[in-house]
Amino acid sequence: VDLESTLGKLKSGNAAMIHPDGQLYYTAYYTQDIYRYDFATKETTIASKHVKTKENLRLVLHPSGKYAYMMRLYYSGNNSGYIARLDYDDEAKTFGTPYIVAGSDGSAGYADGVGSTVRMRGPGQGVFVKNPDYAGEEDEYDFYFTDDYNNCVRVLTPTGRVYTFAGRGNDIADGGYAHCVRRLGLIVHGQSLMMRRENVSM
Repeated sequence: VDLESTLGKLKSGNAAMIHPDGQLYYTAYYTQDIYRYDFATKETTIASKHVKTKENLRLVLHPSGKYAYMMRLYYSGNNSGYIARLDYDDEAKTFGTPYIVAGSDGSAGYADGVGSTVRMRGPGQGVFVKNPDYAGEEDEYDFYFTDDYNNCVRVLTPTGRVYTFAGRGNDIADGGYAHCVRRLGLIVHGQSLMMRRENVSM
């Protein structure tokens, strides 16, 4: 792959993922265009566009390839913290326009809940974890993610509910809670969820 020409249209890219159908997707910071590179045809096109601009993003593909989550990184006091979803069109072989499934692009904070009632500050790293309780359902995976500026690990269920798995919000002073400090990476190994420490105290 000639990445120089493939990424030639890109200025300040900040998120990327590869779909098993053979496409590379990546975003551009300034325009928030979502580019699609086809490994078979070697063509680069704009697959979609995020409604926001100048945001640092991360893309995480669902194991089925049916959708991906887009996380808005870095709180930076700008009252924005959310996870958006991009659905994959099997016929068109591309992703659609992102839409927010948890949190808000106009408000940040710390609150568990469903959909737009959720508040977060900088969802950073994330990983899909198969939940045996969902066996036989359309989606059998929970999404574990770090809420960096709230110092915790949280879970987004397939139904859109968010709850705190480990750590604490900044407004909780109880020393009995685990305290997760940025940056924290999540890794799945077999049936275990591991946390990679990087400036982290537990």
